[in-house]
Amino acid sequence: MKIFLDFLPIILFFAAFKFADGRPEDAAAFATDHFGFMVSGGVVGAKEAPVLLATLVVIAATLLQVVYLKLRRQKVDTMLWVSLGLVTVLGGATIWFHNETFIKWKPSVLYWVMGGALLAGQVFFRKNLLQALIGNQLPLPEAVWHRLNIAWIVFFTAMGFLNLYVAYNYSTSTWATFKVFGATGLMLLFMLGQGVYMSRHLKDEEAPAAEDGAAPAPPPAEKRGVTAQDIESALRSALAPQALEVQDDSHLHAGHAGAREGRHFTVRIVSERFTGLNRVARHRLVYDALHELIPQGIHALAIQADTPERLPVHQS
Repeated sequence: MKIFLDFLPIILFFAAFKFADGRPEDAAAFATDHFGFMVSGGVVGAKEAPVLLATLVVIAATLLQVVYLKLRRQKVDTMLWVSLGLVTVLGGATIWFHNETFIKWKPSVLYWVMGGALLAGQVFFRKNLLQALIGNQLPLPEAVWHRLNIAWIVFFTAMGFLNLYVAYNYSTSTWATFKVFGATGLMLLFMLGQGVYMSRHLKDEEAPAAEDGAAPAPPPAEKRGVTAQDIESALRSALAPQALEVQDDSHLHAGHAGAREGRHFTVRIVSERFTGLNRVARHRLVYDALHELIPQGIHALAIQADTPERLPVHQS
């Protein structure tokens, strides 16, 4: 139902535009008779009538979205409020000035607002808004969330410019078709690509463990080039440990099925970063630090993660 409501305004915009574009003279007469008071001069011409009527429809549809959600006591997303504001201001300008340029800018401005919000959260507030929205459902490493956030910023920026390119270089009819089918199709393809990328980095809580008490390891990969020194370097860089020991236990698992899929390691680490975290959260920090090494051939990790109050390994 939510997806239907999200796409309803642009679907109605497209339908109204195409219907009026097929009979511009009748559309102009209808718009002048019923909405002439809303336009400068009071008369709507046949050329601008289709986009003006479609603009009225999309303003009404977006407003009804908000009213419907309010009546059902549901939360109105911030971006829906932004969209309503943009379509009302720019759409109102299109209607009053008989100029379709204003409404054509609306998708670009909305794309840039969304991209700008993601960028501002990352740069000024050190907060990944994308992760804040869906991070609870997708246990991904911090570095992956950062790349996803940057990808969305680039995508929204590019879509804003692409919308203007189509608007200024093609007919209004072509732009309306692109707005509904082209932009939506590109969005779906981008989301599909994001889904494929995320699936490669999702942490598998059911993966095998090497030793008693070991945290689940992510899925094995085909590459096997990781050494204890690689792991130690990554952990020192990410967690600044007070003590660290990495032991390669692969020889203990020779002949086992997992030995063909990657190496087995035991990690004993002491870091202030673990203060206040439970065992699972500490292990997750370790996996986050090793997310680039894991696909290269780590089959299982046995992790002992402590705070500086306990030093189970030699000082590093």
